[in-house]
Amino acid sequence: MSAVRAKSEHHPRFGSIDAVRGAAILFVFLAHFTAGYSWSPASEAVAGDLRTLSMIASPTFVIVSGMVAGFLALTNPAGFGELRVKLFDRGLFLLLLGHLFLTLTLAPGTAAFSHAYRTSFITDAIAVAILIGPSMVGAISAPRRLALATSIFVVGWWLTAHWHPIGIGSVAKLYLIGMTSPTGDLGAYPVFPVVPWFAVYLAGTVVGEQVGRMYVAGRARESHVLVAMVGAASVLAATAAHLIARDLRNANPAAPWDINGLSLLSVYGKFPPGIVYLGFFGGAGLLMLASIFELDRRNKLPLLFGQLRKLGRSSLFLFTVQYSLYRAVLPHIGFRYTALWPVIFLGSVVCLAAMASVWDRYSANRYLTVGITAEWRRHRELSTTLGIRALFRALATAGHHPAGR
Repeated sequence: MSAVRAKSEHHPRFGSIDAVRGAAILFVFLAHFTAGYSWSPASEAVAGDLRTLSMIASPTFVIVSGMVAGFLALTNPAGFGELRVKLFDRGLFLLLLGHLFLTLTLAPGTAAFSHAYRTSFITDAIAVAILIGPSMVGAISAPRRLALATSIFVVGWWLTAHWHPIGIGSVAKLYLIGMTSPTGDLGAYPVFPVVPWFAVYLAGTVVGEQVGRMYVAGRARESHVLVAMVGAASVLAATAAHLIARDLRNANPAAPWDINGLSLLSVYGKFPPGIVYLGFFGGAGLLMLASIFELDRRNKLPLLFGQLRKLGRSSLFLFTVQYSLYRAVLPHIGFRYTALWPVIFLGSVVCLAAMASVWDRYSANRYLTVGITAEWRRHRELSTTLGIRALFRALATAGHHPAGR
């Protein structure tokens, strides 16, 4: 989720992506604040609207994560090898330590630690994606990656609808491809299945590569228009599909509608992510991304975008902290509902932004690692040193050889 700070600060295009991350994390704040705040019965409609609005966060994060890989593979091919190592390192950190940290924030509100640990977070899906996806960017062309992403998504949903394993197989299905109506213990906690979200990430790499290609050609504004058009088309198509499906259900309410079809064609079908949900909220995320890119290109609202970049660069840290704040601390405080709830929310955002500023000032993202990047750099430097020494020895030997005199 978090990008390498040095690249963000010295690469304005990359900084725009950080600003999009920053905007997306605000929707994460809103989602978890809404879940943790004590709403009154009369205000549940407002809470529902806020939950719907915040659904833009997950697809935006995953798409942007894929765009980073696709964009930098094309605009900075010389440094992409190191980026792959950093992303692999970050992915392992997210799966091993990031998941543990989030579990610890969730555990106090659950019956057992094991129950909390079985909960899946969007960061887990992103972790798997950045472990595998970047290596595919350089090895597979953009059209083939898009075809592969489509195939993975379609096959995943076919398995969701038609594969009904039992025992450990049902657990594998839940975490890999997802279930629309898990029962028993499997339905006791939310799960972001790996396969459909990986398909979204892979599609994001294609978008990022195309944007990068247009940037290199000096067509930045055109790339923003293209992304906005794709986003708008996705939102309109998803809206049409959702409304048609709703009207069909209303026309024949007695018909036995399949739960998988309902989830696939509903704008609210997030677990697992359906095509209409992704089209609507992912398309909205692309519209937001294109707007931020273009405003940043025109150097509009520099103070706002500067703060959004800090939030974006600190997104993994903030995700963990806000989860604890909104899912553990806020319910414990038990604020009663008040019409001034926006003041409470904005106050929490200010506190989180202050923490992000400190985190960013000290480049603390460098601690979010399991050590692979440092080890890779050490081996690279050692190899370079040994290579230089070997070259000097060869030159010295040639200088003392009769043929070299």
